[in-house]
Amino acid sequence: MIKKPRKPSLELLTFLALAPRFPKHLPQYNYFERDLGKMQSGFIGERSVDYYLQLYARSHTNYLYHNLRFLTHESAYQMDTLLLTPFYILIIEIKNWGGVSLEFNQHQVKQIFQDGRIEIHDDPIIQVKRQRTNLMNLLEKLSFSHLPVEYLTVIANRNPELIFKDYPESDRIIRSSYLDFSILDFDKEHSVKILSPNQLSKINNTFLSTHKEKKINILDKYNLTADSITKGVLCPSCLTISMIRQKKSWLCIKCKYRNNSKSELLKALAQYSMLIGPSITHQQFKDFFQISTARHVSSLLGNLNLPSEGKTRGKKYRLDQLMTDMWI
Repeated sequence: MIKKPRKPSLELLTFLALAPRFPKHLPQYNYFERDLGKMQSGFIGERSVDYYLQLYARSHTNYLYHNLRFLTHESAYQMDTLLLTPFYILIIEIKNWGGVSLEFNQHQVKQIFQDGRIEIHDDPIIQVKRQRTNLMNLLEKLSFSHLPVEYLTVIANRNPELIFKDYPESDRIIRSSYLDFSILDFDKEHSVKILSPNQLSKINNTFLSTHKEKKINILDKYNLTADSITKGVLCPSCLTISMIRQKKSWLCIKCKYRNNSKSELLKALAQYSMLIGPSITHQQFKDFFQISTARHVSSLLGNLNLPSEGKTRGKKYRLDQLMTDMWI
């Protein structure tokens, strides 16, 4: 049973919100484009692995969680996929690394591409073992320290050859097509039932309530300001930010698409909340959406029925729920 579905993280949605608004002439755009590409590739790899988890997704006694993120005293850790069973827990770290080959040595992975480029990555087994340690600390607080916690790293990309050089845990690195068989091996190894339905429920509730989505200040990350990004409403037809308010509707001046619904404006406000802040004032709305008159701004804001705080010129309209609705 899927208890936490796989969906784009709030961090990925924030990157996607910035993508059409990032001025491409700025030198830092190349770094942003690279980071976004890696994040999208990782998410695609994670989704491809879900095919091999279908049996457990349909089970009523095993619980699946995707992208759980827990805080510790020092930092945070996120697990791509976690399988909770009455017998054991399995943490699955997913990598969508491509190229010609992946050479696994102690403490690092060498990724070799067709053009001869080489990239060095941290050992994913060290990463997932660190997650395991943190998770075991949490289970100990819940009085479930006796529950076994297993771990695997799954290579989602089918292309690279996997090469192991003096790598003691090569059996923990598998291709996605072998994942369901590996889980069956763990099922055979852990045949003693440890958790009752009530105990499973207790752990499930703790996992879901403890999860904390990662929020980032993406403008600071790429040395941008609210005034340096492209403002306005994104046209859903040509995917450019070129819509203007005209005759009680939104008109794209590039492709002539016209829409009089609230949907595109609400999406833009959700993006605003991720990029700039969780609230917006009358003046900020007028500036960001390039509305010519204060009367039109008041009319638009009034029709949206957004929760607000304050009065007159200092009034702020809360956008938190828009961000939540977009993320869910």
